[in-house]
Amino acid sequence: MNILTRQFMLFSFCPMFLLSCSEERKVSKKMDAIWTITSYMVFNETTSEDVEFLGLHFNNGTFEFNNYDLSSSMGDFDLILEDAIMGEKITTDGTFMLSEDGEEVTLFIDDAEDNISMVDVGKDKIKIEGILDGALVKIEGEKR
Repeated sequence: MNILTRQFMLFSFCPMFLLSCSEERKVSKKMDAIWTITSYMVFNETTSEDVEFLGLHFNNGTFEFNNYDLSSSMGDFDLILEDAIMGEKITTDGTFMLSEDGEEVTLFIDDAEDNISMVDVGKDKIKIEGILDGALVKIEGEKR
């Protein structure tokens, strides 16, 4: 392979790499916040319907994403829900990883891996859905 061909190949891959990193960076900056949960839907396999858990099983909750490190594509998260019956706070924490295109987030909880597809992260709203603790969930929130 001649030098000109190698340089062309190198420079043709650079824009793709930079674009994927910029998407990951953009999404991680938007996610870095405390989100008040406005809806927490869980799919009920028996009835094949989504069931709203907020107000039924949980009084309120927050989802916080922080400490994202682009070099490792990892950050920390806390999911805090208040039990509607006992009033106790249920805290789930772990680490998360973003895909290079910023469209998927993987949560790591106690060595278990849950794949959550990022539906939408806006300036002040977030919508995510996927498998969390073995259940299909759809979570919506607003930035605090």
